[in-house]
Formats: sequence, structure tokens, C-alpha cells
Amino acid sequence: MIRIAQVVKVNPAARSVDLVFLDDGMRMANVRVMGGASDSGGWDVPSVQPPASERAAGGRATNGRTLHAVFAPDRHGRGVVMGFLAPGQGLAVREQDRMLYRHPSGAHLSIAPDGSIQLGHPGGTSIRIGTGGTEDVGAAAAGGWQAPSGAVPQVTLATADGVTITIKPGGEVELVTPAELKMTYGHATLTGDIALNGTLTATVDVVANGTSLHTHKHGGVTAGAAQTGVPA
Repeated sequence: MIRIAQVVKVNPAARSVDLVFLDDGMRMANVRVMGGASDSGGWDVPSVQPPASERAAGGRATNGRTLHAVFAPDRHGRGVVMGFLAPGQGLAVREQDRMLYRHPSGAHLSIAPDGSIQLGHPGGTSIRIGTGGTEDVGAAAAGGWQAPSGAVPQVTLATADGVTITIKPGGEVELVTPAELKMTYGHATLTGDIALNGTLTATVDVVANGTSLHTHKHGGVTAGAAQTGVPA
């Protein structure tokens, strides 16, 4: 017989939870949670703080989070948690074909109906692959989910070869690579000052304010075998 119980303690290392059953108030400790093989699987059961009285069926946890487990007994008198139910509406989704996962911290992962993927940090930073700009994913969910907020995070992409791309709080962007950096494009426009610590090599020409470095001429000199001095 399937039973519903309130989760009063979460034990991640043991992949188990402690339960208080809503029908009779009985407590059961270290109930296994379904999911995973001997060398794979996942865990996303959020922490809960037990209510003032564990036997108060349906009582809210002291951290404001209530988690109900779907329990199935076995023939040995124990059983297993088959899944979890959000009391009431919980985190419901307003759109058909929307996949949404929200971490207790406020971080989220969303896949929109058109396949656009968005990963969001509680500080408001988002990474999106798909159409349009980043979206307010909280608007796609029902149940009073507020847009996440928090400290502005640093975004870092790092590889085992020592390549890092870092976007720091405040907007500074840093790219580091131990190998050659190659860029191929049809046209590029840069606005702002550039400081170069090294040699600039141009295989065609360098034009500064309309003056060609390769073909420009100097007036006020007499042709001959002499050479001008180096730039002052």
C-alpha cells in the first residue's frame, strides 16, 4: 500500500531520509530513496528542518520547506521512497513543454518549448543557448517563485589545457591561453583604447586616422641615399 509521509531529516551520504507518516504519525528512520546504480545516479533531495513536533502531520519545517515522500513498503517491513510530492501546488509550470528545475539556492535550469536552454545563478547571471535574450524564468513558473537574487557571481570557463575565460563582477573579461589565439572574421570593429604588451605584426598594412604605415610619404626631404632617423 502506498503511503505519504513528511520528510523530517535528509541523509545524503546514506541516500536515505527519515519520515513521519501523515496517516498515523509513525516515525521511520533511514528509508532508502530510489535512483541510481552502484556507480552512477544523482541526488537532489533538499535539506529540511523538522517542525517543532514531528508528529504534527503536515506541519511545516522550520526553514519553511515541506517535503512529502511517496513510500512503498516491502515484505521485510521496511520500504523505499519512490519519489516526492510538493504539498499544494509547489513549483508548477505555466507552459506546456517547459522543463524547469529550481535548486533551493535559487539557481535554475530551464528548457523552453522552442528548445532554448538557460542556466541561471541566484545573483542574476544567466547563460542562454537559443533564441532571444535571457528570460525571466520565474515568470514561467506558478506557485510564487520570485526571481533569484544574490551576490554577483564570477563566470569561468576552464579546460584541462590551461585555457580560461573569466567574466568578473564589474564586467572585466579575461582570456588566458598557453597556446596560439586565432580569430577569423569578415570584419571587426573595436571601440575603445588598446594596450598591447608585445609586438604587433601586420602582413598587409596598418592605417592610423587615414594614414597608411606601408605607403605614406614624408614631405620636406631631398631624395638621395641618406635615411631618416627613427621616430621621435
